[in-house]
Amino acid sequence: IQVVETESGLQVLEIQEPFAPEEASPDDAPDQEGPGEGQEAVPGEPPAGGDAMPDAGAANAAGGVGGGAATAAEDVVQVITSPEEESVMESPPVAAVQPAKEQPTAPKPATAVASPPQYRRASTGKKPPPKKKKPQGWLVTNPRLRQFSLDVAHRTPRLPRPVKKWRDADFGVDMPGLLVELSTHGEKIGSGNFGSVSTTMYQGKRVAVKVQAIPDIYGEEEWAGEILDNLVSELSLMRACENHPFCVQFLGAGRVDNEVFFVMGLAEMGDLRGVLEEEDCPGYPQLVRIVRDSVAGLAHLHELKMMHRDFKTPNVLVTADLRGKLCDFGFTISGECEARLATCAGTEEFMAPEMENGDDFALPADVFSVGITMCEVATKRRPGSKRFLYRSPRRMYAFEPEAKSVYNNLCRGCPKRLVQIAEACCRFVDTERLLATEAVDEMNKLCADMGIQV
Repeated sequence: IQVVETESGLQVLEIQEPFAPEEASPDDAPDQEGPGEGQEAVPGEPPAGGDAMPDAGAANAAGGVGGGAATAAEDVVQVITSPEEESVMESPPVAAVQPAKEQPTAPKPATAVASPPQYRRASTGKKPPPKKKKPQGWLVTNPRLRQFSLDVAHRTPRLPRPVKKWRDADFGVDMPGLLVELSTHGEKIGSGNFGSVSTTMYQGKRVAVKVQAIPDIYGEEEWAGEILDNLVSELSLMRACENHPFCVQFLGAGRVDNEVFFVMGLAEMGDLRGVLEEEDCPGYPQLVRIVRDSVAGLAHLHELKMMHRDFKTPNVLVTADLRGKLCDFGFTISGECEARLATCAGTEEFMAPEMENGDDFALPADVFSVGITMCEVATKRRPGSKRFLYRSPRRMYAFEPEAKSVYNNLCRGCPKRLVQIAEACCRFVDTERLLATEAVDEMNKLCADMGIQV
C-alpha cells in the first residue's frame, strides 16, 4: 500500500501483490525522470521521482490517518496525471523519508587538555605531629601489648602434666642488680640464633647469664609464635630440672621490656666438643663419665615425658671437676603432643632417621642422638666433617652402613664397648633401640669395668 499526499487529500494506492522493494545500487538505477502526461504507473513499481518505497510501519501509520478506505479497495487505482498532482508525486512521500546517512567528518585537530589545578593546603607554619612508631617487641608500657604475655603462650599443648608452665609472675631475679653486674663484670662467652651467653658475678658467685629477646608476634617474623612457645618450654623445664645433678643449674630468670635473662650455674670447662678438641683433653675414663652424666640428664627429661630434640656434644657442659650437665632446652617439647610433628627441630648430623624422613617420632629419637654423640667422643671427629658418619638419603639415613668407619677411626684408649653401646642406640627401627634409662645402665657397667666411680 502506498499513500500519496495531494492538495485535495490523501490518495491511496493499493497493489494486488505484496511488494518487497530491493535495495538497488546507484549504478544499476536507470536515469529516468518522473512520468509524463498520459502515462500510467506500472503496478508493482514505485512512482518515478520517489527514492524508495515506504516501509511497512510508515505505510500502516499513513493508512490509519486516511481512514479505512485502503482496506476496502480491491482494484488498482490509476495515478492522477494532472500537472499539479504530478509535481506532488515527483516529490517523495512524507512517510517514506529515510534518515539521512551520517557523512564522515574530518577529524578535529588535537588540542592540549589543560590539567586541573593542584590545590594545596595553605601552610600554617606548624609542623605536623609525628607519627606514632610501632613498639619493638612486647614492651610492658604498651597497654595493647601488655595483654599478650608469656601467660597466653602455648597455642598447642607442649608441656606434660609433671612440668608446671612458666608464667610472668615467676620472674623473680633482681634485674637492676643483675644489669649492673653485667655492665661492669660481664664477659660474653657465646652466642647463637636466639640469644647470647655472658659470665658475670651475681650474689657473690660466678654465673652464666643467657639473654634472649621475646619475639614480636605482631610483626612480620614468620616463626615468632614458635619461638615464643620454645622460650616458655625452656623456662618451664629448667625450673623442673633445677635440682637435678646432671642438668644445668637454674638460678632464676628476669625480664626487662622485651628481653628475658636466664641465670644459670657456670660450667668452667665449657662444652664437651670444646673439651674434645683441646690438646690436653682428659682421658677416656673421664670422658666416658661425662657422657654417662649427660645421658642420665636426658633420662630425667624422658621421665617427665619431655623430648630434648637437640642432644649433641655442644649441649653437654663440663664442670671443673669433669662432670657433665645437659643444657639448652630451647627445643624441648612433650613427647606425646601433636605439636612435635609440626616442626622438625634439631641438628641434622645427630637427627634420627625417622625425623630425617618426615615420619612420626618420639622419645627414641633422642636416644639415636646419644649414639651419634658417643661416636664423636670415641673418634674425636665431628659427624658430617669430611663425610665422616655421612648417612646417605639413598639408605634412608641409616647408621648401620657407617658403623665400620667408627671402628676404623677409634682413638687410642677408647673402649670398643662404647661404640657397641652407640650401635644399640642407633638402630634404624626406633622400637629396637635402648631406652634412655637402659643406656644409663650400660654406661654404669662400662664405668665400673674401667674403674670409674660415678
